[in-house]
Amino acid sequence: MRERRDTSERFLVRRGLRELAARQGGVVRRQQGAALGAAHLVKYELESDLWVRLDPGIYLLRGRHLDETARAFRALLLSGPGVVVSHHSAAALWQRPGFDVLPLHTWRMRGANSIRSGNGLKVHETRALPPEHVTEIDGLPVTRPARTVFDLAAVLPLPRTEVLLDRLWTDRLVVWDDLSETFVALNKRGRRGIKEMKRLLDARGPSYVPPASSLERKVQADLEREGVTGLRRQVDLGGRQFAGRVDLLHDGASTVIEVQSERWHSALVDQAADAARTARLEELGLLVIPVWEADIFRPASRWAEPVARIIQNRQRTRAA
Repeated sequence: MRERRDTSERFLVRRGLRELAARQGGVVRRQQGAALGAAHLVKYELESDLWVRLDPGIYLLRGRHLDETARAFRALLLSGPGVVVSHHSAAALWQRPGFDVLPLHTWRMRGANSIRSGNGLKVHETRALPPEHVTEIDGLPVTRPARTVFDLAAVLPLPRTEVLLDRLWTDRLVVWDDLSETFVALNKRGRRGIKEMKRLLDARGPSYVPPASSLERKVQADLEREGVTGLRRQVDLGGRQFAGRVDLLHDGASTVIEVQSERWHSALVDQAADAARTARLEELGLLVIPVWEADIFRPASRWAEPVARIIQNRQRTRAA
């Protein structure tokens, strides 16, 4: 029975190490296997013919080449304590679209060790990297999402930083408390990106509700350019008789704007659900305006101007 259990655990360790290697260019560190199973099974697996020992405690899956990705992770795993994946690489590990792991960006405390940029590794120095700004992904030390967006604010254009911030917020990878505490910790004169982050946070505030999608963000921005202000995002309506959460609500015009993507609103079952929800909202005295994905990327005169006129006319009528 013990032998059968060991065989089963050995299989899980082997699979876990292979999956880890696939994410790290084929390279793993023995200590990373601690979460996979018993230490003797990890040692047995890594010393088998399936792995090539590169350095003490560092192994390459046999058959993989020591390419740029492998060299970058090898350098990281050899760097010792105090080196943390950061910037673009951290964003990629947090599965943010548009960011790549390589070159592998890292933080190190100024003067803490001798690691240098090279072999696919780009090293940044900092005087401020408190423990609460760091976590682990697959055994790799990485900056938390709130710290990551502050770091990237120093090197990205403001519009791209804003999109990253909202997407992290939408996916609940950051919350107001995390962001405000990170701002206090990093708010030093001369720190790059801190003014930009202050501007973004001041414009949002603790009760901010981020856009649910990039389509929703574009619709709101285009309508604001047409003079429509006061739109609220992701609002629950109906009180005790819940009518639904709407994409955009203009209270002054009693108007709801629903952003309809082709993917989620084209099927017959989706159309039926949308019609039922629209009926519930109209019973509350609301005008529901659907804006389709295909229209959003056409000239504003085709959709944004007419929608803006409807909202502004209703607002004037209700105020009269």
